[in-house]
Amino acid sequence: CSAALAGALNDEKLDASILFCGIKGSSGYEITRAGIEADLEYAQKNRYPRWNILVGLVLWLVSMLSYLDNVPWVTARVDSETFEKFKYAGLLALAALATSIPRSCTGRRTWQR
Repeated sequence: CSAALAGALNDEKLDASILFCGIKGSSGYEITRAGIEADLEYAQKNRYPRWNILVGLVLWLVSMLSYLDNVPWVTARVDSETFEKFKYAGLLALAALATSIPRSCTGRRTWQR
C-alpha cells in the first residue's frame, strides 16, 4: 500500500484515501472484490447530494418562474408584477449554495462522507 503517497496528497489538501490494500499472497480476485465492495460502500454513503444542494436547486427552479412575465398567455391571466418576486429566490439559492460553490472551485468534494 502506498500510505506515503496518500499522505503526500493529503498534505496538498487533495482528500486522498486508500480504499483497499492488496495482501501479500492473495489472489487478484480477492483484491478486485475488496475494491468493488469499498466502492459500493462509498456509493451508498453518497447516494444523495447534501441538503443545501437540494434546497439551492429548488430555489433556483422557483426563481426561473420570474421569466414567465414575458409570456403573453400567462400575463393575460396574471399580473406580470406577480412574477417579479420570484427573482429573489435566486439570491436565496446562492445563499444556500454559498459553502458548496467555493468547494467546487477549489476541487474539494462536495459529497458527504
